[in-house]
Amino acid sequence: MATFTSSTPFANYTTMIITNLTSTIGPIPVIPATYKPIESGDIALTLIASTLSIFGAILIFVAYCVTDSFRPENETRRLLIYLTVSDLLVAFGNFGGTIRYEAVFGDKEFSLNCTMDTQCDLFCVVQSFVCATASMWSFFWNTVIAIHICVALVYCRHGSWPWKMKIFTHSVCWLVPLSITIAAVSNDVLGEDFSQGTGAWCWISSCIDKNARTLWMVVTGKGWEITMYFVTCIMFFFVKGYMWKQVLQL
Repeated sequence: MATFTSSTPFANYTTMIITNLTSTIGPIPVIPATYKPIESGDIALTLIASTLSIFGAILIFVAYCVTDSFRPENETRRLLIYLTVSDLLVAFGNFGGTIRYEAVFGDKEFSLNCTMDTQCDLFCVVQSFVCATASMWSFFWNTVIAIHICVALVYCRHGSWPWKMKIFTHSVCWLVPLSITIAAVSNDVLGEDFSQGTGAWCWISSCIDKNARTLWMVVTGKGWEITMYFVTCIMFFFVKGYMWKQVLQL
């Protein structure tokens, strides 16, 4: 079978035709894809779920403060408060992001529009920062709670943690997620995602490179979420195995 290289007459003729055609009609325009808006039912469910999460967090705070059984010495309940703070911020962020989505897009179809107006939306960036940071806080504290419960049940180590352990845990759970989202803001990757990776709220901007966007989605949330699932499952099966062993010894 004959092959054509850039030095053959056929290849030169083809290149000349493409060049003339491009110079005549100009570059072929790229038509942005049109996306349907999020259904009003999904918007309503998001707002309801966020509102219930906010009220639930408030009830946990009140119960912790006024109920005698919620004593400060109980480390598990204290960890629950840290987790509740994280989830409360996530709920506020999702609620605000959904309200913004309705105000900006409503029920109209829209297309990706990476202009300065969408990339520099301060509210969208702030909401992305809050939700991403709080979500990672939640994943970290969920993991800590799973490990704490496993240690308490298996090794019978109850009561308050040593202060060195508290400093280490708080440093990791609060500062690591905060550092990641600060790095994301510094690289201008937070912003309008046109509901391509989330619901009605903002997260990683759709206006950056696709591979970079996927990487930042893993770093600022999904990677830690999957890790939390694995750690929690491991702790669960470890505790179940311990309990099963204890039953057999009776």
